[in-house]
Amino acid sequence: MSPRAPANACPRWLALALLAAAGVVLFVVALPRASDPQLDPAEVDPQFLLAAAHALTPPDNGQPLTERELVEAFEALGPSSLRAALALICGCVALPELEPPAEGDPPPHPDATRLRDGALRAVVTRAEPGAVLGQAVSLSHNASIDVRRVLFQLLASVDHPDALATLVQCADGVEPIHWRRDYIARSFTTAVQARIAAHPHALRVLRGRLRDVDDALCAVLAGAAAGAPTKLGVEFAVDLLGRDDEADLAVLQALARAPRRSTLACDESSLAAVRQRLVSGDARVRRAAIDVCGRLADADALDELTGELESDDAVIAHAARTALKAISGVDQGPTRQAWARWLAAEQDWREREWESLVAQLNGEDRGQSLAAMRALVSHPLHRRSAADAIVAALSTGAELGPQEASVLAATASPAAIEPLLEGLESEDEALVRASQAALAQLTGLNAEPQREAWTAVLGQ
Repeated sequence: MSPRAPANACPRWLALALLAAAGVVLFVVALPRASDPQLDPAEVDPQFLLAAAHALTPPDNGQPLTERELVEAFEALGPSSLRAALALICGCVALPELEPPAEGDPPPHPDATRLRDGALRAVVTRAEPGAVLGQAVSLSHNASIDVRRVLFQLLASVDHPDALATLVQCADGVEPIHWRRDYIARSFTTAVQARIAAHPHALRVLRGRLRDVDDALCAVLAGAAAGAPTKLGVEFAVDLLGRDDEADLAVLQALARAPRRSTLACDESSLAAVRQRLVSGDARVRRAAIDVCGRLADADALDELTGELESDDAVIAHAARTALKAISGVDQGPTRQAWARWLAAEQDWREREWESLVAQLNGEDRGQSLAAMRALVSHPLHRRSAADAIVAALSTGAELGPQEASVLAATASPAAIEPLLEGLESEDEALVRASQAALAQLTGLNAEPQREAWTAVLGQ
């Protein structure tokens, strides 16, 4: 910390101005501009550092500066202040006032801690979000894990649709061993989930663009995306399958740890991708896929699951029974024969009742139509087929009301989403509320009760 100048010394502001000018002369040739892609993250405009040091120096009256005054001093430096603030927060550069004093040195200015924890972060918060994302990516290049972890924490609160993609860019290249450290994985996961909650459709932008990301990061991403869980999060995580058995195992285990949501209207392609892993040659992958099929209530997986009841691996057999119970809502015991009888009874019901119930959907008696809808959906094996029949009836004259919207919520079918979006456009407030609740149940998402808001959230 600078000592007080004697009374006959030149004014401090003039001395600092001269020092700043000298700093520019000494460093301007060596320092590239902020726009130069070769700029080293540790290099910051020396004018900024001098101004920061000046801001930390106690004024003549001895009164500490306020955070607002510190922020204004940083922002007065122009565009370079954002990069410098990020570099200081992340520890890429340091000021003496922000470093622990050496033995015998005076203690740091009392505002030093507040500068790091308050004013610097305020500079970042007040900056244009797109500019923050660009600087974060630049600083993350070849950065240490500690720098990246701070960037994760900062990006968690940057409200921009591209913040999720930027998080992935900043995490790309992290050594796999670091993801085993809970505090690293947790800081990244927390940031990812915050950005997904703010902009769920950002997941759709990332889908299909992560083939070059390493397996360890994919596993962490899958856990973060599926952890909510939402329709978009699960579909995003499933889209990470297909690398190799070890990578698939990590993704499936992340999905299996997510809370169970049997009414999520996941796309058929996502369910099929998980189902394909039921025949994997790796028993670990098969078991994890069994767990996920149960959590997603995939009725089309029943044949494979009943076959696994006879597995020589007791753990796989138990997992198959658990999944069957989750899908069917009943427990037929540990034997394949018992479940085969139940499946035959369900198929017999369909052959006897299905056509009659579907015909009633378009009947003039609305009560009878609603009862037919409920009967169709009450059989979990056929609820997606029931959704198709109900949506077809709604498109040819059947009326959508609050009770019909509630029935659609139980179908776990993507086909139910469009009529519910139409329900949001109704003048019937009860139907709008029911459609809103049904969409939340099918997707795990939330939005204002307007079609435009839900369309934006779903990325449609």
